[in-house]
Amino acid sequence: MADWAPILDEDKPYLDGRWGEGCTNAWKLWEETVAPFHRQRASPATARPPRVAV
Repeated sequence: MADWAPILDEDKPYLDGRWGEGCTNAWKLWEETVAPFHRQRASPATARPPRVAV
C-alpha cells in the first residue's frame, strides 16, 4: 500500500459516502477533503491535486 494511504483513513467514511452519492470526480473530492488542509499549511501555488494514473 502507498505511504500516503493512512492519511486518507480519517476521510474514508466521508469519501465513501460522497462516492455513494454519485460524486466520482476525484478533483471535487480532493477539494472537499485535502485542499482545506493545504490552504492552512501551504500557499495556493504549492497546493496541487493528486496525480491520477491513467
